[in-house]
Amino acid sequence: MKRNASNAYSTNGLVQMESWIDPVTDRLLNKLHREAGEPIDVSNVLKDYAMDAVFAVTFGRDFNYIEKGDVLKMYGILETVADYMAIFGQIPWIHKFLLGQPFIASFILGGGSDKEMMQLAMSQVESAKQNTSESGPLTFLQRLLLNQTKDPSSINDREIMTHAFGNISAGSDTTAIALRSILYHILKDRRVYDKLYDEFRDLETPVQFSDVNKLPYFAAVIQEALRLHPSVGMMLARIVPAGGAELCGFYLAEGTEVGINPWVLHRNLEVFPDPDSFRPERWLSSETSDDQRTLMNRSFFTFGHGAHTCSGRWISLMEMKKVIPSLMLRFEMTLGVENRASRPLSRT
Repeated sequence: MKRNASNAYSTNGLVQMESWIDPVTDRLLNKLHREAGEPIDVSNVLKDYAMDAVFAVTFGRDFNYIEKGDVLKMYGILETVADYMAIFGQIPWIHKFLLGQPFIASFILGGGSDKEMMQLAMSQVESAKQNTSESGPLTFLQRLLLNQTKDPSSINDREIMTHAFGNISAGSDTTAIALRSILYHILKDRRVYDKLYDEFRDLETPVQFSDVNKLPYFAAVIQEALRLHPSVGMMLARIVPAGGAELCGFYLAEGTEVGINPWVLHRNLEVFPDPDSFRPERWLSSETSDDQRTLMNRSFFTFGHGAHTCSGRWISLMEMKKVIPSLMLRFEMTLGVENRASRPLSRT
């Protein structure tokens, strides 16, 4: 990915993008309030929320997945593409025999759904070109276009469209998976639930990212939930640079492809003692030495690491940090397996 795409996520830009997410969060809370008292399939609700949020941040509009469901018929193709990428990402040479063939691509992807999504991205790009003012909150797409205006050689129209569409395809399901993991582990452990609620208690609503981003225990909860259940469960490969490298006592020649599955890395006993336990405190300075936390952070691979860290991680984290406290401040929730439903919160 070119530098321009990740630059769209600067700190100031992230704060500006927050205003695009607030209406989506309000819509989610209103929907859940209407349905409170009955069991809710929150996994699908969070998936719809993540889709609307990433559309809003990217294009400045969403398609109300929260109320209407999969109106663009994207879920099926995104799941197919995700499964496909998990395969050809490890065996890239097979691509030319599968989706590299137009007939096979049409058969696998459902006869044109991919073209419809690309046409959607193109229409949004053309619309955004009509508004390239730097005043007011800017969408991800508008920031890319501003970069192009300042330096036309840095990024072309096709790359802009690819980045914009990639934002949607890569930033919706992965964020939903992360939200499910966070909420599941919070609800599974009442001690964590109560401690987290105490940290949220003084937040004002609507929850602002600048406030919630200062909360250490919440940050630890997110880190631990994403350690146990990373959104991407496949090897994230790298290429050994010129001159080769020595890893864990083994010499690897330059050009060698090497990687590790985050699920495996996050369960390394030497880095994460008692690795299968959900214990947010392991990330706090009061519980763990600075050296150990440095080692854990270096081994935290949910968003990748180094130069190829996921450029959308900050938008994803902003969504997580806004919606989880919003849910906990508005509702008291329990896992459905306990045969109890969420209900409006009535704490003093």
